[in-house]
Amino acid sequence: MTNAGDRAGIDVVEAYNTQSYGSVIHLDERLMGYERVVLDSGERERVTVDAPLETLLVLPGDMDGDAEELTIEDGRYAVTVGDLTETFTAGPAVTPIGRPRSRRSSS
Repeated sequence: MTNAGDRAGIDVVEAYNTQSYGSVIHLDERLMGYERVVLDSGERERVTVDAPLETLLVLPGDMDGDAEELTIEDGRYAVTVGDLTETFTAGPAVTPIGRPRSRRSSS
């Protein structure tokens, strides 16, 4: 990020997620993280925004009340920071995060 102005300034860099499809109703864009930046005139700084996977968690089945745990749904996601966008696909290999899974005994 560069402050091209003639005075010091403050900006907030935000990271947003969009999901191509989901079984749960959610906002078109979800804020994943942000970083407040203060730069002097002409100053340039690399900005890192923490965007934890936990921000992608949903409670499947929450509409009909039969949900068991928070999970990251399979599908295509895009993360946008400013005018930069990176896409990725989440599938069965993604381990759900959040509440621990309950282990059921097979007796």
